[in-house]
Amino acid sequence: MSAQLELVLQLREKAEKEARENMQRVESQRDALKNQILQLEEFVRDYQRQFSDPNTITSMQKRFLLMIYVEQIQTAIAGHQSKLESYELSVDQLRQIWLETRQQKLGFERLLEKRQQESRQYQEKMEQKQLDDFVSTRQYHTTS
Repeated sequence: MSAQLELVLQLREKAEKEARENMQRVESQRDALKNQILQLEEFVRDYQRQFSDPNTITSMQKRFLLMIYVEQIQTAIAGHQSKLESYELSVDQLRQIWLETRQQKLGFERLLEKRQQESRQYQEKMEQKQLDDFVSTRQYHTTS
């Protein structure tokens, strides 16, 4: 019975590890996307500063191209924000899966510990019984 529980525990540990790794992988992807968004937002701020300074861009054509480029960056940011929301949902779902598999693993660990404790107690009782029987038999033979 204990060997079966240990096998189940190993399977639960593996499932918990895989769930944790999946969650960490998606968290990493989410964090990378957040960094990309921050960089793009910084580009927009830089270009908007250039656009607002009349000494930086002199021709109307350059101003127009800069406006188009800033709009493209803002469109990219909006797309990344949408992906980021999807990543956030995935992370939440994967965290829930990880927590569930972790709880299952911990439950099996407690069950295995309980079974091992029960086995030790049973073994101790058997040893005590054998010792008592030995002492009792020995006393019987010494008094006869």
